[in-house]
Amino acid sequence: MGYEVTDLYEMAREDYINQRRSDYSTRITTLLIMLGGIILFIYFVMKSSMINRVKEIGIYRAIGASKRDVYKIFLSEILVYTTIASITGYLLMAYIVNSIEKQLGVFQSNFHLPFWLMISGLLGIYLINIIFGLLPVYGLLRKTPAEILAKYDI
Repeated sequence: MGYEVTDLYEMAREDYINQRRSDYSTRITTLLIMLGGIILFIYFVMKSSMINRVKEIGIYRAIGASKRDVYKIFLSEILVYTTIASITGYLLMAYIVNSIEKQLGVFQSNFHLPFWLMISGLLGIYLINIIFGLLPVYGLLRKTPAEILAKYDI
């Protein structure tokens, strides 16, 4: 008869699914960019700190300090940086997200941040900062104390 029938429910459902996929991909992209920024920040901060103290590290190694002792020095520095910079910002944003969630009510789930997710985020931040913060130190400590003192003599 020449009529064309479209199911409005299916069209609306497909539009909704496509919109949700787009929202999730935007969120994941933003998360990955922020994660990359955190990794670069802690890596270059620790590399700068290590370069400024490379002679001190070489002397420690030359007088018999173990690699573990040097790692402890930089681990404590990473923990301080993470606690002061990353965790304060993370907790502030968690508080803001919780405040928005309370104001919007139960029916809006865009800002839902359960306690277990907040704690796992804190642990994830510490873990990422420790791993990528110790990379420059690991590269330096692969050398012998004599190589460290000779190569980085400033």
